[in-house]
Amino acid sequence: FCRRIVSQVETVSFRPPKDWADLIFQDGLVPFLFEVYLHVFALPPNSPCVEDLRQSASLCLLQLASLSDEVLMLQAGERREPGILSQRSQQFLKAFMEGFLKVIERPPVSGAQALNLGAILRRLLIFYAPASIAKTSIDAAILLLQRMSSLTLSLVQAAAQEDMDASSDDHEFMEALDKILEAWLIISHDFAESKIFPRDVFQSCCLQVWDTYLQCRLCPPNGVRAMTEGDLGEEMKEQDETDEVRFAGQLTCIGHIGRKIPAHSTSLLETLFASQISALRLGLASNSSTTLIPVFEDLHWLLLISLTTLCTPGDGEAPNIPGDIMDFSIKAHREQEQAKGPVAPAPALEGLEVISSAPSDFQASQDPVIKIFRLTFGLCEVFVKTPPASMSPQLGSSLLKFLSRFAACFLIPKEELYPESEATWMLLNSAQKGSFASLPPRAQRNLLMCFVRSLCALEQPQDKKDALSKIVSPYLNSLATLLESPLLVKEKDKASPQLTLLLEPIRGAILGTTHSTCSLIHQLILPLLDRLPHLIVPFADDALLMEAILDLFGTYVETILTQLPQDEAHDAFRVCLNTVRAYAEVNRNTRSRSNEKDDEFGDLAQVIRILHGILYRDFFTTTIPERTGWEEENRDSWHPRP
Repeated sequence: FCRRIVSQVETVSFRPPKDWADLIFQDGLVPFLFEVYLHVFALPPNSPCVEDLRQSASLCLLQLASLSDEVLMLQAGERREPGILSQRSQQFLKAFMEGFLKVIERPPVSGAQALNLGAILRRLLIFYAPASIAKTSIDAAILLLQRMSSLTLSLVQAAAQEDMDASSDDHEFMEALDKILEAWLIISHDFAESKIFPRDVFQSCCLQVWDTYLQCRLCPPNGVRAMTEGDLGEEMKEQDETDEVRFAGQLTCIGHIGRKIPAHSTSLLETLFASQISALRLGLASNSSTTLIPVFEDLHWLLLISLTTLCTPGDGEAPNIPGDIMDFSIKAHREQEQAKGPVAPAPALEGLEVISSAPSDFQASQDPVIKIFRLTFGLCEVFVKTPPASMSPQLGSSLLKFLSRFAACFLIPKEELYPESEATWMLLNSAQKGSFASLPPRAQRNLLMCFVRSLCALEQPQDKKDALSKIVSPYLNSLATLLESPLLVKEKDKASPQLTLLLEPIRGAILGTTHSTCSLIHQLILPLLDRLPHLIVPFADDALLMEAILDLFGTYVETILTQLPQDEAHDAFRVCLNTVRAYAEVNRNTRSRSNEKDDEFGDLAQVIRILHGILYRDFFTTTIPERTGWEEENRDSWHPRP
């Protein structure tokens, strides 16, 4: 367990001289130290030197919790088996557990005591594994788990109150909560490895801790978090540290605890998501900021807790779906198949096409993990349809992090399953029907790029050709219809934006070209490339359209022209040359002004990019086997060397 190993290395253990062993392990010493601890914390806070006494008593127990086993070894000459505590170790641990259970029987009286108890418990579990405690006394181990659960509940509530008090700089309860949640990580890991506690007792404690933490993060009626007037005005302000960073340790531990009770945690998160998204829709309709701010906060925290529950934190490594969540999701899927037959394919991605479905439309028998994923797409829909000024930037950031981390590892398919992936073909079908027309141009471009690039997984050339036609033909047909319109030039104010939008997905298809699909995409878009140079003269005053056309040709020569075989490269050279010649015709006798900025020459930069791509192509110096008439037509403009 990496976290525990690192903690053992970083934590300095108590290593008194060996000749102190007889003194330390006197029968009454450890109980006496705990009696002193209880007595000094029972003194009134205004008593003389009470703070110093409390600090000394706490430090004493903290040191004993990490007492090195070198002092607890057997008598000289005896050997101890690995993983087996010595007789002295067992006696010391039993005495320490009896005293510590009395200490944590009652909630801490102050933040300082809470911080000390959390540190003692964490250090005890680092140096004495829960399995070792259970071997010493299983009843003491179960009682420790139950009282540790009660202590955690009180710390969660106290830390929540402390966090809401903006006038106080004291964060002792919050630090104590961090310590005790790290102890929960150790216990939950040891339980998964050795099943040291009865399952019902362990899951009951996990459920109480997880529910209480969730309640303290949510506003009424789902939680107990109170929002003041100051909170309503500061939600949208920039913070020095985001909640994800500030509470990273707590979120990691709470997510780990939630995975031990996946049926409860995922179902509760799904229910809360559905209710809060409905509340968000109602709040936006009424346009009430006092109503929306608590909803924004609840959704923000639901996303953070869901992310750490359903996905391991990145921490510099690729995130992945934990085994507990995967096993639960697979089990739910199988149970649904047995109860109602096969599940409809790709229910999560189906949300992309029917994203406007209300949360109440989801089937109750579906996997809660997939339902949470679908609900996040419903939240995306709200963002798309709502003006940015009415939404929360903090919520938007949390939503993007959830989708980028959880979706990336939850939806990743095996490469050998690409050809028969029904989810992929559903996206392709949506592209063919034009269902992505409402997406921004950049999104359409990236989708087409991914679709075309995925075709490299198909082995048969005819399959690639058919799939490519399904992907690109809808956009090519729309462009052809627009270019054949007799009113194209007369109504160019209306036609120009449409042409600019339609060229962006074609550019995405070109960007997705690989060596195996190069010739296919070239043959498919060549008729369009033949016609685009004719638009340069009539639409010369439209800078956006000119940039789109030239950018498309620049991408074409860099991506496709360099990979085309010799017999197909002549057509590519011809269309590029016609484009350069049309641009030169429009800009003949044009002079630049001395006060013009460099970014005003974007079209010229694209032309240079086209020429550079052509020069990069080595067929200028290749002997042409036969004359096709193309040379005579273009002799006056540019002739390749024989």
